[in-house]
Amino acid sequence: MKNIITRVFCAVIAVLLTAFAPSALAAKPVTKTYVWSATVGGVNNTQTMTRIFLSATNTNPNNSSAAFGYVQIDLAAASGVTIAGFDPAGQRISPTSIAWTLNPKIGPNQAWNGYIDVNGCGDGQGLTLTVTTGLQGSNETFTSQSDNPQTANVPCLSVACGNNDLTAVSGLVTDVDVGSFALDGSTACQTTSATNIYVTDSGPFVRYRWANANNNKLAFFYTVGRPYTHLAWIVNQVTGLPIFDPALQNLACGSNGPTTPVPLATVTSDNGSPSKIKVNTTGFSTTLSPPFYITAQWMQGTTPRSLYALVTNTSGSPPSVQWTLGSFFPSPRGSVPFGTTIMSTVNPPTPAGVSPPYIAGSMALGCFAAQTSTSASIVDSDPEGNIWSSP
Repeated sequence: MKNIITRVFCAVIAVLLTAFAPSALAAKPVTKTYVWSATVGGVNNTQTMTRIFLSATNTNPNNSSAAFGYVQIDLAAASGVTIAGFDPAGQRISPTSIAWTLNPKIGPNQAWNGYIDVNGCGDGQGLTLTVTTGLQGSNETFTSQSDNPQTANVPCLSVACGNNDLTAVSGLVTDVDVGSFALDGSTACQTTSATNIYVTDSGPFVRYRWANANNNKLAFFYTVGRPYTHLAWIVNQVTGLPIFDPALQNLACGSNGPTTPVPLATVTSDNGSPSKIKVNTTGFSTTLSPPFYITAQWMQGTTPRSLYALVTNTSGSPPSVQWTLGSFFPSPRGSVPFGTTIMSTVNPPTPAGVSPPYIAGSMALGCFAAQTSTSASIVDSDPEGNIWSSP
């Protein structure tokens, strides 16, 4: 009798232990994983059929049975980018979504590759890839080990110094001109390596950005097809959004000088006197009558230096000329070395009344060359290639 009771008791305990076993002891489902990438190909200056290459790799171990048979790409709304073409053959779900059913499926450590051709352009184009085991995405979804969604910057134009009247960008930006000289007076940017331009229409504002290849300091003139009145060239480091200071509203460019910078002279003598600088105009075809703005950039050892000033008077007979400076930045200023190239600019001073991080008296990196009820023409001299405009 005692043995029977013991056996029954042990059986009950075994049942209870099985029923209430810790979940940690239960078998866990195996997560199916993959990595993927989206890479933008060459730029199309008409903002059509720009290719984005897609790749997805099954990262499960070789002894796994996990294989994916369905891939779907979805574009987030950004500057109106849509899918115009794709390869391999797949199913168009919408203007921003394509799906591929794969046969055979993609097994462990194998990769699927394809591409989409997009119309439109702009920064921060979001792409989300969905990978599943079966047809129409009806089976188990794989987990991405890469960022998902990812972002791709789709270029609008490819330009070099001296390009004028380039193709309009998505019907939004026209009359794109690139200065023949870099902001520091060099022509080093006139190379076979072009610079990509990105125009992003986010609704509240338009961002004009160029890829700063080879540290080229370019200047642009372009017209935005909207009656904008605000400019910004500094962003909030926390939010990443442009800082539109009220004091910068309707900031007009100077009218004396070419729209984009040209060299005017080289320095022959400057002792750092606040108001006087001697220059030589030999070999330079542009002569301006005061008042006009100038810039100079040079290296002091390993430290970059610059001067921004308003010339209010000239004296002497060319090519040896003395300029009188009415205002300048920084103040006090250092001496500009012999031989430094002096450049023209129509960018005005950043006006008094701005709040930090803008600095009153420094060269405004953007200004309006013209404003109408339907458009705004902008001179963009930001060496980092970032200007935002808004209503």
